[in-house]
Amino acid sequence: MPLKQTQDYLKQMQVVRFNALSNEKLITPKGIRTTAKDWYEALNLTYKPAIVFFDKLGNEIIRKDAFFKQYHLHSIMDYVLSGAYQQQPNFQRYITERSDKLREKGIEVDIWL
Repeated sequence: MPLKQTQDYLKQMQVVRFNALSNEKLITPKGIRTTAKDWYEALNLTYKPAIVFFDKLGNEIIRKDAFFKQYHLHSIMDYVLSGAYQQQPNFQRYITERSDKLREKGIEVDIWL
């Protein structure tokens, strides 16, 4: 899957980027005032970079707190943007179903890219 697909997904999201080690002040999706460092710790993140997806109410949907290949990252973005997390709370089941549907359409699925 090309970089363009990643860019297309990101255009549909509100993206905020910060240094997890900084004392930069921010307001979390739940409206809490804190620093980037304190919020990173409060989220119990362990890997950098990390990506955390929130819904419009500030509730965490899913996180990418480890190294993922491009297909998995795209699947996480699709999971969030499509609202599939509301019907299928298990991401692993979602990605299996998504992969099967893509293959049925003749689209090659390479989870190692």
